[in-house]
Amino acid sequence: MNMRRRLSSVCVIVIVLTSFFVGTFAVYAEEVSDADGASKDYNAANNNQNIGDNTFSDNSNKDNDNNSLANSLPAPDEDVAKIDVTDIEIDEYKNMITIDETVELTVMVLPAGATDSVVSYISSNPSVATVSGAGKVKGIAKGDVIITISAGGVTRQIAITVTGAATTGIELDKTLLVLKPGQTYRIVSKVMPADAPQALTFTSLDSSVAYAAADGTVKAIRSGNTTIMISNGDMSAAVTIIVNANSAVQLRDATDMALLQGGDVQDTVTGDAIANGSNADIQTFVSLLTVSDEIIKINVADYPLLTSAMLRSIADTDKTIDIYGDDYVMSLRGADITNTHNELLTQIDFTRSDKGQSFTINEGGNLPGVVRLSADCGQDDAKLYLYNASKKKYESVDFAESGVKPQAHVYALNISGKYLLTADNPNPFSVNKVILIVVGAVLVIGIATYIVVKRRYWFW
Repeated sequence: MNMRRRLSSVCVIVIVLTSFFVGTFAVYAEEVSDADGASKDYNAANNNQNIGDNTFSDNSNKDNDNNSLANSLPAPDEDVAKIDVTDIEIDEYKNMITIDETVELTVMVLPAGATDSVVSYISSNPSVATVSGAGKVKGIAKGDVIITISAGGVTRQIAITVTGAATTGIELDKTLLVLKPGQTYRIVSKVMPADAPQALTFTSLDSSVAYAAADGTVKAIRSGNTTIMISNGDMSAAVTIIVNANSAVQLRDATDMALLQGGDVQDTVTGDAIANGSNADIQTFVSLLTVSDEIIKINVADYPLLTSAMLRSIADTDKTIDIYGDDYVMSLRGADITNTHNELLTQIDFTRSDKGQSFTINEGGNLPGVVRLSADCGQDDAKLYLYNASKKKYESVDFAESGVKPQAHVYALNISGKYLLTADNPNPFSVNKVILIVVGAVLVIGIATYIVVKRRYWFW
């Protein structure tokens, strides 16, 4: 009993002491926490004061720097060096435009370092043409307008004419003329459409050969070639001029006049078109090519020679010419002409013999291109052979070299020389030579075999 009371008293004392110490420690901790808070607040205040001091110091320094910079700059009323504009340079421009067409002006203010280099553009009549701040001029209606260009007190002006619709083409009555020195011809031209600029200029690229007047009249001066350029400022066209001193240029009858004016003529030209008794008029020949879309048929008697000018006109027009001779027809296509300098003799003389028919084309001269020859030697299975002078024999013609598929009795020739039309072998002696060679080879082989077999009797 007493023991229990003692234990209870001890427990009470322990509890009381524990409560005392816990309370004392809590009060001490609160005081320490308050002291730390006060210290932090004090430090923060000191830091803020230091930051403020630094800020004030920096602002003071900046103010001093600004005051120094301000003092170093010139006062607003002080004079600054100024470079005046002396000129405005304008690049080449199109002085004639159509409605809705836009052209851009390119200008340069001089000198390059001018102070006031801003360029301004003003149109004298915006209802005719407008101009943007960038110098783009646009046609609005037909008329004339002045564009004023200004910069730094300097002014320049240019004149621009606004025409109708844009040109779509210039039609010409001729694109190729063959003239004789001293002859004249007036080129007839038309600008399309009708409301496009109609004023034309005619310019010769070589006035020493032929020159052109303002109305389109061309006069030949000397032999040679040149080109007449026709322009309305919007589009250009060209006429090729060939001046040939040997051409018969005079117009002799109504047939020639009809040819030159594009009238109707028959496809076959007869002896009425012969000039100087042998060569047909080149102008008539060229005109004939332009007025007919069919194959042109001429006679050897009228055109015994196709000159370089004629060959050029055939090639330019891409027409086909059939030349009729005795028992043959020579055909020449414009697309097949490769060298117009190789003039072509149209006369072919056939010589009949027991071998067949032989002939020489162009008298052995180089051909202008592939020439088609239609001839009949009376043999359906006839073949064409070309004589090889170095080998002194005829060789079969390979038509694959001409690029033309062979037809019955139509031979495509691209090599000049002597030809033979025959159904027989033109080289019979060559066959005999082959037989002799074969027989000789057999004999040699036989003798060699006999010697090999009988060699054991050689010393008997």
